[in-house]
Amino acid sequence: MQQGPPRLRQCVVRQPHADDAIGTEAPDLTEILNAAHQKGKVVGAICDATVAAAKTGLLDNLDHTSNDEGYLDGTRYRGKAHYQDVPQAVSSQKVITAPATAPVSFMAEVMRAIGLGDENLVLCRHACRAAREGR
Repeated sequence: MQQGPPRLRQCVVRQPHADDAIGTEAPDLTEILNAAHQKGKVVGAICDATVAAAKTGLLDNLDHTSNDEGYLDGTRYRGKAHYQDVPQAVSSQKVITAPATAPVSFMAEVMRAIGLGDENLVLCRHACRAAREGR
């Protein structure tokens, strides 16, 4: 008997522009993202999607990153104490955030979080880190 596809275990968010994510016309993702997180799903936010995640309060008590330290200031965000000023993805309690310049480390963290990580992803993360450090 053939099994069907694995259950969806992640919720990856993408917002096209920060102005849209902060503006009044942006959809309120609070209920969706918080429900996904409470159910143990992986929530991923890269670049402008970190703004949408910050608006929900999801980043208030978790280590996270974004495009720069002040990037989330136009939201109801209260998580500055947990902001990590790093050029790669940050994973905390199944919430993965990354600046726009870190798509490789972001995807590596997402893959690891949903159980698809392997030694190649570890090597990829090390290579990204070495490239940033000029080695």
